[in-house]
Amino acid sequence: MGNLVVEPTTIGTLISSKPFADIVAAMAKSIVGGTAKHVYNALTTKGSSLQSHIQATFDRCTKVKTLLNRDQPVSLLSIYVNVKFRNGAKAIDDFGLIEKLQTQKRVVISGTGGGGKTIFMKYLWISLFENPNGRVPIFVELRRLNEGANDRLDLYIFHSIIDSQSNFSQRDFEAGIRDGKFVLILDGFDEIEDKKKDTLERQILSLAHNNPELTIVVSGRSDPRFSAWQAFSIFHVIPFSKAQTVELIGKLQYDRVIRKKFSDRVKADLYDKHRSFLSNPLLTTMMLLTFDQFADIPEKIHLFYDQAFDTLFAKHDATKEAYKRRMYTELSIDVFKRIFSYFFLATYYDEKFEVSDAECLSYIQKSFKIDGADIAPEKFLQDLTESVCMLQRDGTSLVFVHRSFQEYFAAYFLARISRNNLDEILRKISRRPTDNVIKMLYDIDQDAFEKDYVLPNLRRILSSLDFKSEPFTREYSKFLKIDLYVIKRDNGLFLSEERHSDDARFIDALRKIYPKEVVSSEKEFADFQKIDSRVLKKQFGGKIKQDGVRIRLDTGLENVRLAWLEARPEKAGLPADPWLKETGYVEWHRRELDNLKALLVALERRQAVRDRAIDDLLGNNSAL
Repeated sequence: MGNLVVEPTTIGTLISSKPFADIVAAMAKSIVGGTAKHVYNALTTKGSSLQSHIQATFDRCTKVKTLLNRDQPVSLLSIYVNVKFRNGAKAIDDFGLIEKLQTQKRVVISGTGGGGKTIFMKYLWISLFENPNGRVPIFVELRRLNEGANDRLDLYIFHSIIDSQSNFSQRDFEAGIRDGKFVLILDGFDEIEDKKKDTLERQILSLAHNNPELTIVVSGRSDPRFSAWQAFSIFHVIPFSKAQTVELIGKLQYDRVIRKKFSDRVKADLYDKHRSFLSNPLLTTMMLLTFDQFADIPEKIHLFYDQAFDTLFAKHDATKEAYKRRMYTELSIDVFKRIFSYFFLATYYDEKFEVSDAECLSYIQKSFKIDGADIAPEKFLQDLTESVCMLQRDGTSLVFVHRSFQEYFAAYFLARISRNNLDEILRKISRRPTDNVIKMLYDIDQDAFEKDYVLPNLRRILSSLDFKSEPFTREYSKFLKIDLYVIKRDNGLFLSEERHSDDARFIDALRKIYPKEVVSSEKEFADFQKIDSRVLKKQFGGKIKQDGVRIRLDTGLENVRLAWLEARPEKAGLPADPWLKETGYVEWHRRELDNLKALLVALERRQAVRDRAIDDLLGNNSAL
């Protein structure tokens, strides 16, 4: 097969040593068979829209702005650190993964926010651009689908790369997709509005099913739905090792003396103390930004974001020591942060990850009304884009420097400024299970979070269920809107579920916040799965023969299920009674409920202790 992938510096040398047109011509010549002629013509015709698209994508992928380089983009290849992935029990580096794409055509890149997913996806595009091996890489930022009225992914991609005057028709494009002449690099599945995710998911799976020669790579934060994409292999981004983090610090464009001090501390003790922060490239960059000013690292993530914002506000340019750019609004940091949090909560709540100038000014104006500020919205926008640089221009749109800042300031608003409509707001936010707003809100103000949100909802859920009812799982499934599936994989049969109700998402949020109380051990889960497998083999051993098959079970809720707007429109294939009660699945549900009851008791006891302590404190003070 040959060396398909080379080091970032070597790729940079190869690309810079050749005229752009020559690289595109070499890509065109590598495409053979099927629709090769049409794709070749579209690539080589001077001024063609496909050629223009590749040039624009080249600029977008090879140049990036960072928290440290907010005015001038830097070369991605100059700061890129090779990434490693985990697929099942196996580890693989980025070179190996890119080589695998020759034969493994369905891949999901999954990882945490700021973990390097988008940087890798751009590096992947650059690698395939330099060594296409008969395919044209197409880089798609999925968040842009949020703005369009048409949700058709294929049409969006076609119209993004081909204009109306092109001789390369939609039929040619569809034939190229069918023949595998393109590689679709779909970045940011988690940035799609919640209401559009199911539709997009179906389209991606349909594209994969109908075009077996097409290579599709999707990135996103960890999402349970990826596990149900039977044709796709999931590669989880492995957090950076100490060596990778030190390499990243050495490549960042920053004051050399401070960078050296920080790197030495990382090697000496900081990485071992703050592995969860320093194994994340974005948080490492933020930590470097704050290191000069604070010289230490807070234990909790929300304090870390607070420090990062304070540094951005105070300094305004991380590459110039003691440089302070003007603030157009001349607001103090506390007022600016308060208005800022209104703006971030509103855009986050509306799932706006990219906005036009007009939309942005509208959100700013609404934020000013809350605070009674008499400032020109245009000046605040200038501060957002030029002074603190929380927004960056991307063509005609504005994008947030990173979604994690949106999440932090949404949590900051709910914890520090207003809890009005808290339950309604968090109900919608909980539909984004990969986001961190609820966890950060808990960290910022645990007492109020538990009193105003967790306890009322826990009491309501537990009082709504009849624990003595039979069949228990049917009632529980009805309450949480659970679809149950039997799946065949690795020559075994397993049960899998999808939960659709807001209460189910609330329980998922509790699982992240109180992992010891709500989640049983992995050993218990594995034991229950063994019981499931034995029962399923007895029931369906000869009926489900092909790996990857997933069949929904009829749990007696078919009529009720018609009202579940979130559920997939699919018919049940197999009955679940009476054998379901023999599986470990039923006991798993009972354990979950027992955990929730125990959590309620523990939280109520803790709340009572706090309340008594406050009463004692106030009583003592009044006596004085």
